[in-house]
Amino acid sequence: MWANYKAMTKCLSGFFLYLDHHFVGRRNIPSLNDLAILCFRNLVFSKLYGSFREAAFSLINQERNGKQVQQDLLKNVLNFFMEIGDGKIDCYEMFEQSMLEDAASYYSQLASELLCCMSYTDYIQKVVWLLIQEKERAGQYLKQASLEKLLEIVKWKLMGETAQVLIEKQKAESRDTTTYQDLLSKYADMSLGEGSSMSLSKQWPKQQ
Repeated sequence: MWANYKAMTKCLSGFFLYLDHHFVGRRNIPSLNDLAILCFRNLVFSKLYGSFREAAFSLINQERNGKQVQQDLLKNVLNFFMEIGDGKIDCYEMFEQSMLEDAASYYSQLASELLCCMSYTDYIQKVVWLLIQEKERAGQYLKQASLEKLLEIVKWKLMGETAQVLIEKQKAESRDTTTYQDLLSKYADMSLGEGSSMSLSKQWPKQQ
């Protein structure tokens, strides 16, 4: 729908190119292209945004759960949010904020489930594996800045918020004297920048 609408707008903009250049500029009013985006945003996007967002979240979580999804669909949705913003990123930022909240909820629940059935060592290995997988998946469709925000939230939900529980679990399983500061140090050492998959793999055994 959006692709067809853009094609139609481009065609009409060509017909009225002279007016856009010589009339619109002098009157300080929106161009045909800008007006077309504004109309689509107000009349269509505003009503369908919730559906677009939930569909995108569904695909993201399905992929996290091991299902194969069409990542091109996610790329197209995010590109659409950028384009519908009419050169701005407010629509994308609105989606990004909701996406981060959804990821926080997902990984908070996952952390609780894993802590109930995994040893300290297995949990740490699983966290590293999850971080690597999330980076590889989300890196296919998110902007770098959004990816970094997402990975920080995932890391915090899996390691930061669970630090005290992990320490108690570790103490119950061995005589090692790991402290809260030791665990936070390991947490901080989990680099999430470029090449982080390699650095994470060297710091911790990779989950099989």
